Amino acid sequence: MAVRVTDIEVLEIFDTTLSAAALAPFILASNRIVEDNLVGREYTRPDATVGTIAEATLKEVERWLSAHLAAMWDKRVEQDKVGPGGFKYEGKTKLYLEFTRYGQQAALLDPTGTLKEIGSADAKPPFLYSATGGTPREEAAPEGALA
Repeated sequence: MAVRVTDIEVLEIFDTTLSAAALAPFILASNRIVEDNLVGREYTRPDATVGTIAEATLKEVERWLSAHLAAMWDKRVEQDKVGPGGFKYEGKTKLYLEFTRYGQQAALLDPTGTLKEIGSADAKPPFLYSATGGTPREEAAPEGALA
């Protein structure tokens, strides 16, 4: 599916030095994440009915996730000092979606909890594992080759 958000919509929530054009890879990546993990995913609503995520919600998740991915490259200054100081940047490593306020918002908008689950330290990314249990690199190596 085509991306749901524009660079302008991402810039509405994301103060950055990146150009609008520079946001394209992050928008494409967030679209892929949403398409692969959220579209068609069922969840139980508060009224106990089962449904899928509304398109408007998917769009908001994609927007906040785009800002999160871009923020990973364009780190936010959390604190700067005057004098013999420096800068302290927002976020800590290995926090996944918790790394930025944008990732936190994307996870909050996902009613299925899927983003929180795949964005946790315990998640096993599917691209690291295969149906036979080996890594793709191990499976692709010709016999006798070093893996």
